[in-house]
Amino acid sequence: MRLRQCVFVAKDLESSREELCDILGIEVAYRDPGVAKWGLVNVVCPTGHDFLEIVSPFQQGTSAGRYIERRGGDGGYMVILQVADAAAERKRVIASSTIHGHYEAAVDRESAYEKLKARAAASETAAPAPVTGKKPGESSVISDILFGKTGPRGGRQSQGILESMAKSAARSIGSGLGRSILRGVLGSILGGKSR
Repeated sequence: MRLRQCVFVAKDLESSREELCDILGIEVAYRDPGVAKWGLVNVVCPTGHDFLEIVSPFQQGTSAGRYIERRGGDGGYMVILQVADAAAERKRVIASSTIHGHYEAAVDRESAYEKLKARAAASETAAPAPVTGKKPGESSVISDILFGKTGPRGGRQSQGILESMAKSAARSIGSGLGRSILRGVLGSILGGKSR
């Protein structure tokens, strides 16, 4: 395996190019117009048999632009390697992967849409609900007052009297019990007198 090219990403291509060329004493050999399809401009500089490249986004929404934003500025972007036998190297990397063997077989699972469609079809063919003289989801006024209302999709619309009473009683018991426990603990810590 051999390193062939290091790619850097920069907001300002020309100032980065100037700095790179001055420091390393190299020249720009190529500007690839093909990278424009990704919203980029670039310079490619040979360093012996290898290359340094700088890419810079010229439009919004590019992968390189998002990378600059994520990392908070310019930096390393990509490494390109060369191997004698790419197919053999690919097999070696896949075989040594920690997830090797988990995703090789194609699985055609039933989608959520297909499951919902089947469930809807099954409910249409199911036995009809008994006739009670009420519309589906309709309840009596007394039941609504005592137990609360349920919305058309099963969500709560209002609280019933019984539920309100139960919650109020639970709060009263809980606060009274909590007050007694707190008094007892503080009394034992602070040495208060007992009643």
